[in-house]
Amino acid sequence: MAHNLRLADFSDMDATPFAWPVAVYRDMQSPLVAGELDDLIEYPSIGEGIISAIPALDHYLPMIYAQGLQEEGVALGLRTKVSRTGPSRCGGVR
Repeated sequence: MAHNLRLADFSDMDATPFAWPVAVYRDMQSPLVAGELDDLIEYPSIGEGIISAIPALDHYLPMIYAQGLQEEGVALGLRTKVSRTGPSRCGGVR
């Protein structure tokens, strides 16, 4: 969900996460779980770190497409791993 491999620090796998992926995960969690697609489509309004998390729309649009395909009554699951070394592992939808 939030990733930017250009900023990843692969030299320290146990480093404290950067603040921006933690904030992006927190700010995106409610609209994702609630299925509030309008909030997700207007992603720049989610928060300051979102621009770092979405360096290009091709990194983000698949999640929006998947949300649009979600069947009513099917719960959304989120991974909660937040890592400084792998912002790409900051969170994900399943």
